[in-house]
Amino acid sequence: MANDPDGPNTPMAEDASISPLPVLFADSIANFAIGGGTFRTYFVRSDPAPIGDPGKPSVSIVAQLIMPISGFVGLAVVFEERLRDMISRNEISAQYVDGLREQHRKGLETYQQKTANAPKPDSA
Repeated sequence: MANDPDGPNTPMAEDASISPLPVLFADSIANFAIGGGTFRTYFVRSDPAPIGDPGKPSVSIVAQLIMPISGFVGLAVVFEERLRDMISRNEISAQYVDGLREQHRKGLETYQQKTANAPKPDSA
C-alpha cells in the first residue's frame, strides 16, 4: 500500500473499499523486459474475433505492468505461496501446475531462440 507508513506487512483495514479500482482480466502475459531497476510486462487477452472467422480468437494487449524488481520478486513469492496453498487445499492439482509450468517453459524457450536468431539491426 503506497501510503501505508508501516509497510507491506500491515493488514488492510476491514472497511477499506476497493470498488473504484479498475478491474483487469488477462489470459496471460506477453514479453517482459528488465532494465533500469524495473520489471515490465504486457497482459494479453484472447477474445472471440469481432470480425471474420468466429473460431479464430483475437489476441490483444490489455495493460502493461511496470514494477520495481523488488516488487516483482515479492509478487512471485506471494504467487508461489498461493499455488502451494491451492494444491494443499485440492483446489488445483500439482500435475496441473507442473503441466502449465512445462508449457510456459517451452514457450519461453521458443521465444528466446527466435530472439537469439533474429537479424540484428545494422550498426552503421
